[in-house]
Amino acid sequence: MKTVIVGTGRMGFVQARLGRVFGDRLSGAADFDAGARAAFEAAFGIACAPSVDGVDVGDADLVWLTVSDGQIGDAAAALRGRLKPSCVVFHTSGALPASMICEKLPENACASLHPLIACPLQSASDDAVVAAYRGVVHTVEGDADAVSLGRALVSRLDAACVEIRQGTKPLYHAGAVFASNYPLVLMDAAVRLLMTCGFSYEQALDASRRMCRQCLDALDQAPARAALTGPVKRGDMATIQRHEAALAAYPDLLELYRALKDGAMRLCGRL
Repeated sequence: MKTVIVGTGRMGFVQARLGRVFGDRLSGAADFDAGARAAFEAAFGIACAPSVDGVDVGDADLVWLTVSDGQIGDAAAALRGRLKPSCVVFHTSGALPASMICEKLPENACASLHPLIACPLQSASDDAVVAAYRGVVHTVEGDADAVSLGRALVSRLDAACVEIRQGTKPLYHAGAVFASNYPLVLMDAAVRLLMTCGFSYEQALDASRRMCRQCLDALDQAPARAALTGPVKRGDMATIQRHEAALAAYPDLLELYRALKDGAMRLCGRL
């Protein structure tokens, strides 16, 4: 399969490395940034054009749009009329729907294909990228032929590929942000509070990490509602009131605590 990569940052490197391991032929690449082009050329031994218009895409079977979200529409528009009908186009944004390229490339099958993993550094080796992506859940949505190809590509990684409902991409991405980003916000809050009580940073972080891991391990045994522990689960409103009174000195943490308390109460059926 002949591939072209538009956008030679971290995700562009990932797709080029995966393609190289699985026998795809990289036939072209483009990036407006001279430094990114030079790094990509050195890693993959292929000339990298400064714009989409400068890449020969006429014989490509697959085009990856791995540019930033704000550049996807323009990159897709620059491909219109230049691809063979059987060529499939993917963008890799976690937040944007496939429709933004489908409407610009009506003669080609298009989809979004997104892995639920942080993108490895460009310095990661081919083997390291494959190992990192092995078994990682991907999501796909878009035209049927592109979705079919997306599933096939993900199957090479022994991973599941979930076709999400069209129109739900923002909810999907919000869910991913909850899982991948916001636990860090909660850990920071826990560490801050423990340090006010005499813990060193290292002690607070170690204790918080252990509790967080125990919490996640509990999900292996039961759904969240059953795995939840603590004063909300027990209905111990007196303890919650003491927490809130103490947190009044930390307004940002009090606001966060109350939002999470309400979420926990809904989870338990107490709201």
